[in-house]
Amino acid sequence: ALRSGDSFRANSILKQLLDRDADDVLAGVMLGLQASRADEPAIADRLLGHAVGLAPGDPGTRLAMADHLMRGRRFAEALE
Repeated sequence: ALRSGDSFRANSILKQLLDRDADDVLAGVMLGLQASRADEPAIADRLLGHAVGLAPGDPGTRLAMADHLMRGRRFAEALE
């Protein structure tokens, strides 16, 4: 759905995955990045923060959080 540009459908699928397993790191990261790009920083903070908490050593998860923080011009936090 994301490849075809259908973000509404992609978000719906990701939300269903998180409803089934709130600790699905990949779904949380993907939905968090979608929220960040849609200028919904509070939602992105929650989703990406949870994903980083579940997988603190995963570079992709941390990079997604840094990307979100940079988008919000929160440079100091992005460097942590």
